[in-house]
Amino acid sequence: EDSVDLLMLGGELLDDFQHLFDASWARPSEDLRPELASLCDNWCTRHLTSRGESVDSELARLLKSLAESALKTVQHEEGAASGKILGACDLRSMKPRIMETWHQQLIKDQAGPKDQHAQREKQSVMEMLTLGDELLDGIQSLFASSWEKPGEDLGPELAHMCDSWCTRQLAAKGEPIDSALASILKGLAESSQIVVRREAGGRDGRVLGGSDFSRIKPQIIDSWRQQLFHHQSSETVQSEPRPATENPTELLLLGDELLIDIERLFDVSWARPGQDLRPELAHLCDSWRIRQLVSKGKSVDSEIASSLKCMSESAQAAPQHRAGNEDGKVLGNLDFSTIKPHIKENWRRQLLQDCSTQSRKKGQHASKRTLMHSSGFLDLGDELL
Repeated sequence: EDSVDLLMLGGELLDDFQHLFDASWARPSEDLRPELASLCDNWCTRHLTSRGESVDSELARLLKSLAESALKTVQHEEGAASGKILGACDLRSMKPRIMETWHQQLIKDQAGPKDQHAQREKQSVMEMLTLGDELLDGIQSLFASSWEKPGEDLGPELAHMCDSWCTRQLAAKGEPIDSALASILKGLAESSQIVVRREAGGRDGRVLGGSDFSRIKPQIIDSWRQQLFHHQSSETVQSEPRPATENPTELLLLGDELLIDIERLFDVSWARPGQDLRPELAHLCDSWRIRQLVSKGKSVDSEIASSLKCMSESAQAAPQHRAGNEDGKVLGNLDFSTIKPHIKENWRRQLLQDCSTQSRKKGQHASKRTLMHSSGFLDLGDELL
């Protein structure tokens, strides 16, 4: 069984543990060891049955080993002098240690593989999924507490939670915000928002509470897993950046929506003349990108995601370049209508360049006009002008 899959299955067991501890407040002195053991047995049986595996199979051995390891960690961290495990246990603080123990355990179990490179790739994915567990706990808590604010949009809070998680992980590892790790973490954070918006978002784009996050969580993890393996595959094969296959005219129309949001931000900023608008500007751009990806059913590592990201970065750079202070701040005393044409021109040039790149990669046997026609980019310059 793939070690990454096993780590994902282990997350289900920890969720079962968490539900038990959350419900145990009414019986603070009761020993939970029998119920924890029963949860472990049921978890093992459930996954063996779903895979058609026997109780003496290799998978059964691995699942049992993970369950015993989790119980041992809980017992060591929170066990009373009598050996009992009581309901006052803080499982959330222990989950990173349990996941790390599993991680090391699975690496050791698969020691000596024929393909060392593949094993290192799996180890890297497992490490990233372990980091992501903290973010999933945060999102789960957000949904769990959303009953207190039934009509409120959880989108901004979700975005802030993802940004904070990225910042925290980078600080813990001493990595800069422009590092490769930062790019991966941001991709995972955006991917989680896309899945949440797809599964729990309303037609108006808002993310409302009341959804069953336990149903959404496996989809986020699966999205992360695919994304991480895709990232490693991209690193192995050093290929040229992929141009967008979407019609550039359509991308420009999508960009108009972002420009309206930015213009509205500057219009209402007169009431706070000295405030730096960069954080809100970045949030608008990120939200716009995620919204477009969700509406098109695209992932954060898709071709259109690359184009949307470039457009977003260009939109953020223009106000800073033309109206930023010496300290780098972007203030509200700016006539955005004078900057908007420059942003659109930058987008137009960027998308035309992408079209040209794609045409060259189509092959050398057809004419440029034929290639542009087959790609849907004929007379693009006239359309965009």
